[in-house]
Amino acid sequence: MLEALRRFVKSWVAKALLALLILSFAVWGIEGVFSGSTNPTIARVGSEQLDAQRLINAVIRQQNQISRQRQALISLAELREAGVDEAALQAMIRDASLESELKSLQLAVPAEAVRENIRVNPAFLDGQGQFSQFAYQTRLSQEGFDPIEFEALTRTLLGQQILIGATTNADQYAPGVAEEMAKWRGERRGIRMITLPLDSAEDPGQPTDAELQTFFDANSDDFIEPDRRWGRFLHTDIALLAERLAPTDDDIRAFFDADPSAFERTATRTLEQITFEDLASAKAAADRISAGEATFADIAAERDVAADSLELGTAEEGDLPEATASAVFGVTEPGVVGPVEGPFNVVLLNVTALELGGIPEFDEISDQIRAQLLQDRLRGEVPDLANRIDDLRAEGSTLDEIAEQTELPLKPFDGIAQNFTVADGTFPTAAYDPRLMGEIMEAGEGDERDMIELADGSYALVWVDRIVDSHLPELDTIREKVTEAWQNDQRLASLEARAVTIASELASNAEGTEGGALWIDAIEPEAFSREDAPSTLSPQLVDAIFSGAEGGFVSGRNGRGEGVVVARIEAIEPLTDDALAEQQAELAQALQDSVARDHLEYFARAILDTHPASVNYEAIDRVFEQLGQATGGGY
Repeated sequence: MLEALRRFVKSWVAKALLALLILSFAVWGIEGVFSGSTNPTIARVGSEQLDAQRLINAVIRQQNQISRQRQALISLAELREAGVDEAALQAMIRDASLESELKSLQLAVPAEAVRENIRVNPAFLDGQGQFSQFAYQTRLSQEGFDPIEFEALTRTLLGQQILIGATTNADQYAPGVAEEMAKWRGERRGIRMITLPLDSAEDPGQPTDAELQTFFDANSDDFIEPDRRWGRFLHTDIALLAERLAPTDDDIRAFFDADPSAFERTATRTLEQITFEDLASAKAAADRISAGEATFADIAAERDVAADSLELGTAEEGDLPEATASAVFGVTEPGVVGPVEGPFNVVLLNVTALELGGIPEFDEISDQIRAQLLQDRLRGEVPDLANRIDDLRAEGSTLDEIAEQTELPLKPFDGIAQNFTVADGTFPTAAYDPRLMGEIMEAGEGDERDMIELADGSYALVWVDRIVDSHLPELDTIREKVTEAWQNDQRLASLEARAVTIASELASNAEGTEGGALWIDAIEPEAFSREDAPSTLSPQLVDAIFSGAEGGFVSGRNGRGEGVVVARIEAIEPLTDDALAEQQAELAQALQDSVARDHLEYFARAILDTHPASVNYEAIDRVFEQLGQATGGGY
């Protein structure tokens, strides 16, 4: 439960406030969906009441986050189906139980502690480690907070950190584990190797019936046929529709001329910043830059500000403090601006790029308009086409008739399986969409299925003609395939024996041997660790390489089973002291966090037992129904 909730609330807020200790319990939200109506209570924890608005805010916040990550709108219905609403509810319940515990212990966080925590929050510091009002305002805006809400959240989190501190501070993991893990993970090995390809082995000939049967019985799992389906699907192919709906040059010009102001661009400035302790030192630096004695980068280097720490990003005028905005938006060309006195410090700014704003020329944005018009047409046409298909089905039209009337492709799948293979024919590209593959594999033979929406916004209607369930074929039906597998196995076995002999020859420096002749063309890949070993080496061979001594020889099948490798361990490269210390510290922190989370799990359960909760799930269902009605039914 706690691990799921950690994923639910994982954000820069929790990371910055509590480092790796705990997650963010409190949930703050967006504008209410129950304005002017009752905001029902959906749960009680001790004397605390949890209202519906808070749950809706939590789920919508998660909806926005996931939609941004996937670059596609995820509906609230999909989130509910995935259990996001339940995870949010449990987070609220645990939050309320901890709040109740804080009150019972009469613990409170003073305002000064909140202010100090915000001032040292890494999310709000500039490249010189100083608090940045610009960063503070920008980050809060990105996360949908206003300062009052964020300060309240900070106060809540700090109080809960005090409450759980006793359970986590004493957590320890076994000593020495982090160091040994870092050494094991970080060690790299260099090898020199030759490969004996499959076709270099002698032809093993044809197996006897008894040999083939024995091999088939011993390796039957390799020959199991997966579930396979034959059928067709009607597809509102986006690429095809894009050709049909492509706007003409006249369409694009008319769209622009109808309202050029719609394409007006907002003025922006892309900025770098150096912070100074006083106005005099900032002015001295600006004068040196103006006189050509130094560059902005020179000043940053003198003040030990890394190049990648200078950037403030791209901002609109309203994003910046008044004095800063006035200075940087008062220039029309890139260059150094300032000094500027802010509420917390003095800064020198460098405008590295700018957008003056205004209405661009038509030629500048004709391609953008073309893409926008096409997208708008597709956005309307594709759902309309899907509705038309549903109407035709309701009228009794067959799949072939619907394809003819809509001029849409009817695409076959011939023996398609979940592992992206086909028994015959070709694999339809659209079936790489997991939604379509899932629909094909769920459909029964001759089932009437509903239209489904695919990841690219197109729709598909699946019809399965025939299903062959997973099974082990009779040997006689796949004799040729099994024979080929037996022959390859025999070749690999002979190559493995040959590799052992070659390794022995090379180890003894025997002259005039096969190994000596082959070793002339040995290759030497870059050194690798266990985790980034070349895919041409099988896991078993990698284990052998990391188990052997420097100068020793090992052999084994390659990663694709297409040959056998003979390798000499040329070098064993342990981590440097600095790298070992860094990785050991990371692993130590990860182990400490893991132990702390386990302790927190038990602590949170105990608190929940102390402050029992009751949930009104009927009220929750009504809340989401109301939201669905307010947003068009599908929310």
